Amino acid sequence: MRRPHGVVRAAVVAVALALLAGLGLVAAPAAVAVGSITPATQTVSGTVNTAITPTTSFTPAGMTAPVTYAITSGTLPTGLSLNTSTGVVFGTASVVQDPAVTVTVTATDSTAGTPLTATATIAITIAAASISPATQSVSGSANAALTATTAFTTSGFVGTVSYAVTSGTLPAGLTLASSTGVVTGTPTAVQAASPVTITATGSGAGSATATITFTVRSESIAPASQTVSATTGSAITATTAYTPTGLTAPVTYAVTSGTLPAGLTLSTTTGVVSGTPTTAQSAASVTITATDSTAGTALTATATISFTVTTAASLSPSTQTVSATVNTAITATTAFTATGLTAPITYAVTTGTLPTGLSLDTSTGVVSGTPTASQSAAAVTITATGTATATATITITVAAASLSPSTQTVSATVNTAITATRTFTSTGIVGTKTYAVTSGTLPAGLTLDTASGVVSGTPTASQSSTRITLTATGSDAGSATATITITVSAASLSPSTQTVSATVGRAITSTRTYTASGIAGTRTFSASPALPAGLVLSTTTGVVSGTPTAAQSATRVTITATGSGGGSATATITITVAAASSGGTSTDPDEDASDVDASGNAEEPVAVAPGLWLVSLEQAEAATLRVMRKPVGQSLSKAPVVKSTAGQAVALTVRGLEPDATYLMRVKVKGVYADVAEVTADEDGLATPPVVSLTRAGTYPVAFVSDDPDVDTRYVKLAVGPRTATP
Repeated sequence: MRRPHGVVRAAVVAVALALLAGLGLVAAPAAVAVGSITPATQTVSGTVNTAITPTTSFTPAGMTAPVTYAITSGTLPTGLSLNTSTGVVFGTASVVQDPAVTVTVTATDSTAGTPLTATATIAITIAAASISPATQSVSGSANAALTATTAFTTSGFVGTVSYAVTSGTLPAGLTLASSTGVVTGTPTAVQAASPVTITATGSGAGSATATITFTVRSESIAPASQTVSATTGSAITATTAYTPTGLTAPVTYAVTSGTLPAGLTLSTTTGVVSGTPTTAQSAASVTITATDSTAGTALTATATISFTVTTAASLSPSTQTVSATVNTAITATTAFTATGLTAPITYAVTTGTLPTGLSLDTSTGVVSGTPTASQSAAAVTITATGTATATATITITVAAASLSPSTQTVSATVNTAITATRTFTSTGIVGTKTYAVTSGTLPAGLTLDTASGVVSGTPTASQSSTRITLTATGSDAGSATATITITVSAASLSPSTQTVSATVGRAITSTRTYTASGIAGTRTFSASPALPAGLVLSTTTGVVSGTPTAAQSATRVTITATGSGGGSATATITITVAAASSGGTSTDPDEDASDVDASGNAEEPVAVAPGLWLVSLEQAEAATLRVMRKPVGQSLSKAPVVKSTAGQAVALTVRGLEPDATYLMRVKVKGVYADVAEVTADEDGLATPPVVSLTRAGTYPVAFVSDDPDVDTRYVKLAVGPRTATP
């Protein structure tokens, strides 16, 4: 190569100076400046058919501008170029360059004569076309939708990229999108891990491959899909429980995509969805995922359920009740408010029949009118029809015409004016009302007011309970009945019975004055049979009084009262007259000289242990305590004495008392009577006194005193001996 003159000249001078310096004849010259460019090295990584990022412009040093650049070693890949003004490499490589190629870029300045030069290197790699991700792995279950593969990202392609399976076979049921390389679908058969090659090809240039490995397992849940159509407010038919395949029990279920309609719930153990939806919802699917109990990584399977919830058509109010009366206009029912229906809406009776006289407004559903016949409670169905249908019920009861009060009771007494019955209030009777007796007969003396239905008057004869039916009839329409039960009692006297216990020679306490009913006018009294000798009857009052003169066993005498204006009644008096008692004038039983039985035989008291008087013990021998009425002015020589075997307690019964009378029992101790307790006789005149303790032997008078002046005082004696037993 021929070198420039300036260069040769400079070299010669340099050699000469070096030799002289080596001989020590001249000093060494100063260093000569050398040009350079930066960066000294660069690296370019690009992809075929894709514009590279241009290299960095060189910066020259020690060089005279302008500087030009050229490739002095190596060759740029096809499609790349060098900018001679900047040294920048740019362009789109159309071929793969791998391994890297290194080119030398030389910069030449504008120094006159001999220009300066400097070099730098650029290492260039052009990769082939590619798709990303280069590999994918997809696991799914037979008959369950596969999770779609990832769409590919490409580089190094020219034109439209299309994808195709170039090696292997997609599992049955899966498809490849030729524009994206995405694989979707539902595999229909089990398949072990199998790779499939996907090749991407550019319509202008470029080709690359990737692999997808598919594994299709056998786990699944059936049914794979279900559809539910529901209405708000109505419980759905529960979905079908899932049957898992290839899953290890126990299996749990969860919603993993989408949301169940409000009001519905999922059973985590069966996958069943149930409940009542509350909100309308257009068709939407949810994914149900079953997860098994496989150790390590649990297996799963999915299914879908599609839900559609529509708003239920309805009428408000959904129910109404009408309580009406025949021949009386009803209060019109409430107009319906329709939901879920689009106008125009028409109403009709679709079940049942409206009572005669009532009608339905077909535009509002309102029922109105006047019923003309009674009817028990009956429901009618009203159906509203628009874009859909909805129903409501109206229950209608039409009561028959009626009278109030429906029943009355009259308790009357013969010959006594009754209290007039109540005036009737009527319903369902139109026009002027007329009343009549349609069943039974009014007692003699009573009359009916045909305009008011009131019964009044004075009955003239007794009558047992009798039911009278009154019928009210309207001049225009309607009729109704009521009943009056009438009892007319016969005339009577009160008290209806009296008892007189008398003693010869002793004036009786006069009997009670009678109260009469049903006897009109002046009353006259008579007696049959005749009263005991010495007793007389007041013919104006019916009172018996006097002093009997002869003893007489119990005799029933009938007293009859007769009214001058009508009516008569009877009462009875039972009279017993005892013979007079003998003895002194003592009025106190403890003053009697002796004790005799009812036949006049003397009785000797047998001692009862002190403290055991009137004691009741299971082992006690029963004894009877007899009582007698104290004769006025006479001693109680016949007052009985209680006796018992020595050493035994005595369980005592008092008899001879006035039936149903109450007495104050008094015991006389040391000459003083002390109140002990109240004693009530039964209907037979028997009583059981309470326990009383007496600690001293002796004879103790006992008095039974009534606060009723008509009941005589009764006396007894009790002999108490030495203590020989313990209660």
